[in-house]
Order: sequence, then C-alpha cells, then structure tokens
Amino acid sequence: MAEHPIYSIVMEMENAKSIDWNEIGLGLKSLAREIAAVSATGFARPKVVVSHGGPDSDGSLLQASIEAEAPELMQVADLTITSCPDGRYYELKNNGVLLTEGDIVVFLDSDTVPQPRWLSNLLQPFQQPQTVCVNGHTYLSYDDFFSRTFALIWFFPMARGDERFASKRAINANNVAFRRHWIVSHPFPAHTASRCPARC
Repeated sequence: MAEHPIYSIVMEMENAKSIDWNEIGLGLKSLAREIAAVSATGFARPKVVVSHGGPDSDGSLLQASIEAEAPELMQVADLTITSCPDGRYYELKNNGVLLTEGDIVVFLDSDTVPQPRWLSNLLQPFQQPQTVCVNGHTYLSYDDFFSRTFALIWFFPMARGDERFASKRAINANNVAFRRHWIVSHPFPAHTASRCPARC
C-alpha cells in the first residue's frame, strides 16, 4: 500500500471577539475525532491552520479559546493561527494556505461540523497520484423552523435523497481538498461570499 500523504487543514474564522463558541466548539471537537481516526490508520499528525479576520494581536486569544473549547484537538494536531485583518471568506482561506505543509490541503469552515468518516473519505482518493481535488458533500443542519426554512432555499443539497453526480455539483469551499501545489498556484478568487452552519 502507498505511503499516506501528509496533509494540512485550513479553517477560516471571523474576528476572534465575535465568535460564537457554542457553535464553533462542536465542529472543533468533531474535527479532532476525525483527525484521530485517520491518524490511527497511519496518517501523520496534521497541521491545522486557523486563518482569522482580526488583528495579529487577537492570535493569542484565539489560540487560548480553541485550546479551552477543544483540548482534544491539541492532542491530535499542531495548531497555527494566522491573521488576515478584515479578510473576507476566500481571502482567509488563501491566507491560510500559505502556512500549510505536506501534499494535501483540506478546507473546512469554522462553523461546519464534520460527520463520521468525513476526513478519511476526503483523503482516500489522494492515494491515486492523478487526483488533484476531492469535493465533499455539504448540507445544512435543520433542527428548528428557521434552519429548516433556510435549508430549503439555500444552494447546498439536502442531506439525504440527493442523487446528483458529484461532477454536476459546485465545489464547496468549506469541504474540499486539493493537492497543495495546485491550490497555491490557483488560489480562490477573492470576493464576498455568504456562509451558514453546515455539516459535511
């Protein structure tokens, strides 16, 4: 079997002072679970790069908050905080890529909650050297009236019953992985984008 490629994860975050930790915490804990699961199969400890839109001085607050909210993440990954003051969604992602290591860069939004086997399913196709990009399936959480209404009108497909082929779906920048050399030379276009809590 081929050696597992080394990967990094880029996670964008808003200004450290405006984060809803009740929302973000579940995603961080789920991410730690997913990293632990793939590490148990032989993948090396990854680097998690958190790219935030606040000033450099917010980095220590963000680091401390992440460590307090999800200490299990510190046990399975190396955390790096980078600032992109007033950066927008795609700018934060592009900023994070610059600090990644290894052959694969995985993108995950800070308000996204990875589901079981998400990371292994995203990384597995990279065992084939010709694979450049793997796009995951993202859907909105809908557990109350507002979120159900939003899920019906948003561009993400439903969690179940969507049989469209992946080739016909748009790439979700909150649940996608690229070969690092490719995404470095083809960064995301920097323009405004909306976001919402999602699962992948």
